[in-house]
Amino acid sequence: MTTDRSEPEALRDFVEATLGSDIRIEERSRAFGRKSVTWRIKATDGTGFYLKRHEFNHHFEAEVRALNQWVPLLKSGPWWSTPQVVAVSNELGAVLLTELPGQILEDREGAPTDISELRTAYKHAGRLARLLHDADIDLSREIRVQTYTLEEITRFMEPSRPYLDAATCDWAEEILTADGAWAGLDIVPMHGDYSPRNWIIERGDPTLNVIDWERSRPGYWVEDIQRMTHDHWLDEPRLGDAFFEGYGRTPTDAEWRHSNQITLINAVGGVGWAINHNDAWFEQHNRRTVERIRDIL
Repeated sequence: MTTDRSEPEALRDFVEATLGSDIRIEERSRAFGRKSVTWRIKATDGTGFYLKRHEFNHHFEAEVRALNQWVPLLKSGPWWSTPQVVAVSNELGAVLLTELPGQILEDREGAPTDISELRTAYKHAGRLARLLHDADIDLSREIRVQTYTLEEITRFMEPSRPYLDAATCDWAEEILTADGAWAGLDIVPMHGDYSPRNWIIERGDPTLNVIDWERSRPGYWVEDIQRMTHDHWLDEPRLGDAFFEGYGRTPTDAEWRHSNQITLINAVGGVGWAINHNDAWFEQHNRRTVERIRDIL
């Protein structure tokens, strides 16, 4: 897979082979030193597309697999949508996707702010999550499964050890590696990055548009709620209530613990990631989350 961001010509050639040369490209790649590339593209008729070239090949493969194989197996409905795959370049590790209407729900500008609209969005998100987690999808050939083995826990924690005190690291490791810490959870298909930052909503339209399936893989269903439990639902718990209304049930006590453990390992690992990528806000967010989890676990 091509990873050199100084060579956009190959990506443009890939796009033009499908859409023609009369296009307008807007750079939408995220900051923080990532090697991934995201372009917003407008064709002559105004139709929108997104070009994504992923930093890692497994993210590219996961996004294409999810949109082409997993999503079609879910019960369709007028209340949710995902991008359509227009073209794929295995050589570049790039995929061309249709653009969905609306604004990312986590963005303050342009996104709905009315609580009734937000509750509807979260309820639909819960319904779609349940469809995905209950889907009859063959996972036997999936190579990447998120189960938090000792090796994976070590990999998450090591980059943050220089930036966290030893007592915090030892406490987190003890919690995450205890006997039975991950017992009782089934492996299901999951989105892997399920939160309002990957939901698109248009004001006045209840349709939930879900993007960024690059982290989709088999794993524990609570992985798809852990980010929201210690972020979006803290100040507005009614949104969590709406999500679980759509999901059809709330987590058991054991599942809440598992969710908090996943939040803990991501927050601990996120401290080092944020520092290494010059993201001061995310660093402090993760530090606060670690302390909040300490009071729970």
